[in-house]
Amino acid sequence: MIGELPDGKAAAALNLTVAASGSISITTADLFTAADLDEIAGGRPTFRPPGG
Repeated sequence: MIGELPDGKAAAALNLTVAASGSISITTADLFTAADLDEIAGGRPTFRPPGG
């Protein structure tokens, strides 16, 4: 799947959510500060894996 997201933080939030389901993985190349990671972890989107 290819998708367009507003920024690297949104991509990382999606990665955290989807990877937690174990169904797929996403690779990003952005680097984040510790403060950025705290913000990302707090803004995780809702995701229901296929069949879940």
